Amino acid sequence: MADCRQADVLIEGVDAGVLLTGRACDTDEILAHCRRRGTEPVTPSKRNRKV
Repeated sequence: MADCRQADVLIEGVDAGVLLTGRACDTDEILAHCRRRGTEPVTPSKRNRKV
């Protein structure tokens, strides 16, 4: 199972201002989830990410 599918569960108990992640976590859903919790995600963009 991909890590990005379990990201919500994995970061649920984490209380941090910044969350360092890998490219696998560069999804709109995960980034929005972090921001809703008040955590700034620091994630390198996937090569196919269109900004």
